[in-house]
Amino acid sequence: MKKNLLFLVSVIFIAFSAISASAMEATVVSTTGKTELQQPNGEWVQLKTGDKLEKGSVIQTGFKSELVLQIKGTKVTVSPLSRLTIEQVAEKDTKDETRLYIDSGALKADVQKSENRRVGFTVRSSVATASVRGTILSVKNRFGRTGINTQQGIVAVWKSNQQGAQISTDEEDAAPAAPASMGNSATDVSDSAPDSAFTVVKGQRVTIGSSGSVDSVITNAKKDSYGLVAIEKSAAATENVSLGTTAASDGTASQLTESSETLLKGTGFIQANVAWY
Repeated sequence: MKKNLLFLVSVIFIAFSAISASAMEATVVSTTGKTELQQPNGEWVQLKTGDKLEKGSVIQTGFKSELVLQIKGTKVTVSPLSRLTIEQVAEKDTKDETRLYIDSGALKADVQKSENRRVGFTVRSSVATASVRGTILSVKNRFGRTGINTQQGIVAVWKSNQQGAQISTDEEDAAPAAPASMGNSATDVSDSAPDSAFTVVKGQRVTIGSSGSVDSVITNAKKDSYGLVAIEKSAAATENVSLGTTAASDGTASQLTESSETLLKGTGFIQANVAWY
């Protein structure tokens, strides 16, 4: 009887240890101003350096405030007047998965893989989903429009089909990672990308409207002295848009949706609007 009980306790301990080992957290690296975490009772408490955040955590930043999070090798900087939810932080068999939902505001993510492991990093809004691989990107969600700026690497983007934060289940966290793919298509970048997804490459900025359509694509965007986005008139940027693709600053092509093709075809150089950033 004692042996059976000891065996049962050992099995439970081993199972609990395995579950604990697969858990991941976001660590608060630094805070400036008002940076808060929502409690189960709805109250907000000030975050401090060293705090650990698990999936389901809802955080917000105030005016002139900033929050920096570290998730393994990835650094996420949350801008002032932002609110986001950590939907998933999971360590799978061969891949680390992080998914954030940005309700409002902006963030910048420097996504770096861990040693001998792949990293899946996804940012969702009510409008668009952006999933990256070894990338520096910025995401801004304001007034029902989401802007995605790729500063390094490649980002897969598609329309969000779910409103509000969707916290991952334990089964989803424990599910094996999909096999690695080394291509540069949207489905290569993210194994969850649908066929309608397109890529945003280095030097491109895409704005997604409330309907999920592409409002604008800006290539080689630069700020002038007033903070307005200007366009560098390189050969790539002035190339006529055809077949639903745009030439990026590095000469690669970014596949766009059919609505984007209609919007951009024949515009001369790639600019559908002037935006403040």
